[in-house]
Amino acid sequence: HEALGHLGELRAMMDGIEELVTRNVQVEDRDQIESTFKHVGQLTRIMEAEINGAVLSCKSARRLMLKDGGTKRSTLH
Repeated sequence: HEALGHLGELRAMMDGIEELVTRNVQVEDRDQIESTFKHVGQLTRIMEAEINGAVLSCKSARRLMLKDGGTKRSTLH
């Protein structure tokens, strides 16, 4: 659940970046945009790590559920 919280925050950051680059860019904003794009690569690596952490956590929880609960499946909604 922590990874999903972090991903939500990162998604909001990426939304802000999209808004920044799609609006009418003034000449003085170009330096800010260039700096922001340098950080997008770092954000992407962080997002990939958080997604991987969430997947591994779910995999571990599923394995424990199957080990402890046998073949009983929970209801998906």
